[in-house]
Parts: sequence; structure tokens; C-alpha cells
Amino acid sequence: MEDDKGFFINKNTCICYSLEDKELQKNAEFLSEYIQFVTGMKLEVSNKIRNKNVIILRNDYKSENSEVYSLEVTPDFVIINGSRNAGTFYGNSNIKKSCSG
Repeated sequence: MEDDKGFFINKNTCICYSLEDKELQKNAEFLSEYIQFVTGMKLEVSNKIRNKNVIILRNDYKSENSEVYSLEVTPDFVIINGSRNAGTFYGNSNIKKSCSG
């Protein structure tokens, strides 16, 4: 049973990246491909940020450690914000673990 306190991926979920950044775009495409492999759903990837039903990738979290990320989850969105692209990549791994059940 779905709980209204979490975020649920569906066929209309979009993975967005916040900047014109090729590495963030690669991270978004990689996550989309993984979700398709696990669930059969092909999620749209876009650099146009939405405010609902979206996974947002960013890389402006303030830290000296390049592998650090923050993860914010609401019923409307997930924000993965790495201190650099490596941090965002590790944040994606957290989402991948959630999808694999």
C-alpha cells in the first residue's frame, strides 16, 4: 500500500539536472537507464526543472569532500545534491538501491 509520506516513481516521473552540465546529464541518463532496467519504465531526462514528480540532480552542496551529497525526499520530489559530480553519482546509488527492492 502506498504511503503518502514518501516519493513514488511512476511512468511520468522526470529526472532533471539543474545546470547545463554534461556530467549531471550523464548521471541523469544513467539513473534513467537503471530505473528502466529494473522497473521497465523509461523516465524522461530534462534540464528544465519541474516541481512535482521529479528527481532533481544538482552539484552545488557546500563541502570540501567531493563525494558528499545530501538527499531530500518529499511526496513531490527527490533532490540529490552532491558537492561535485562524484557526490551526485553516489547519491544516485542510493536511489538505485531503493529501486532494486
